[in-house]
Amino acid sequence: MALSDNDNEIAQRIRLVRKLSGLDQQQFAKRIGIPYKSWNHYETGYPMRREVLVTLLRHVEGLSVDWLWFGRTGNMPAGLLKQLQQLERQEREERRKAERAASRQILIDTLPKVRRYGPTIKVTMGRRK
Repeated sequence: MALSDNDNEIAQRIRLVRKLSGLDQQQFAKRIGIPYKSWNHYETGYPMRREVLVTLLRHVEGLSVDWLWFGRTGNMPAGLLKQLQQLERQEREERRKAERAASRQILIDTLPKVRRYGPTIKVTMGRRK
């Protein structure tokens, strides 16, 4: 089953919430009381169960369902919103850098291999061969 763009956007926002806490996936899942594997699935775009959403909202002060699901920021505290937007910019820049590096590597890999064996013309006893 392919994930929709909306599922991927939700996954990105969920990942931002976790990164804001400064914890890795395993630590964060333990902190909010869900299995690590489940949290990993949510960060990769699988739908989040309502019970998990409620648990997440209880553990992250100021977090909004509207922001998690739809990206709407209207009722979010300014401080939390600013931190999340800064993290989002950092992630975007990291993705751009990774994409540029991957593009360069593809280019390098597709260029013909040039080997240098020395001069292409041999000179033997004053004559060209």
